[in-house]
Amino acid sequence: MAGVGNSARTEPLSAAETVWHMRAALNVAALACRGAEGEETVRLYNAMLHDAAAPLAEAAAGTERAYRTHFASQWQEAEDGAMTRLYNGFAAQNGHEAFCATAHGVLRGIASVEPSDFSNFAAAALARLEAPFQVVASAPVFETIEVHPAVPLQVASLVSSGVGGSTAPRPMTIAFAD
Repeated sequence: MAGVGNSARTEPLSAAETVWHMRAALNVAALACRGAEGEETVRLYNAMLHDAAAPLAEAAAGTERAYRTHFASQWQEAEDGAMTRLYNGFAAQNGHEAFCATAHGVLRGIASVEPSDFSNFAAAALARLEAPFQVVASAPVFETIEVHPAVPLQVASLVSSGVGGSTAPRPMTIAFAD
């Protein structure tokens, strides 16, 4: 499963990683999604952290264990790099509005999830949270872009990843001459 921010990954995520990736996506939503539902998104995210503390702690420990096993003494660097790519993937501006609406819906539904069903919920939720970015990645690239005035200009250009002919966004900074 490639997923957002992990275009080179080919193996499926473990249950722990799936929960942790969902939490990362929802963390990005709490930090970056504004508008009419922004405050409620933050409130619901904080409630999830409290209400689902046990399955989230289990996911964090399982994810760390997998990185320690696979990368030995360099596990922290590997995990930090993967998490940075993951967060950056969910913070992409293309697909942002649909992502925010989806994250808000996921957070509204998460309160009723039993801890024993949390990883199943996370698997379905993660697929929904990744979908807005996958649609954008398969769409044609247009020359017109929207730039938020508070953010440095970055353009996602689609390039062939060489894996099954799929495409993945690659950030590219554009400098303008005065």
